[in-house]
Amino acid sequence: MGADCGWELPDEWELSFSLMADFKINAYNTWVLGFGIGKTF
Repeated sequence: MGADCGWELPDEWELSFSLMADFKINAYNTWVLGFGIGKTF
């Protein structure tokens, strides 16, 4: 499961964040925190 969101910034830039989780019963739990910066061209 996971969620992400992004915001458009001036001059065609974008800022985004994400949070995801992967749960495997009797094996492992994984959390991912992401951060991104992008530019359209």
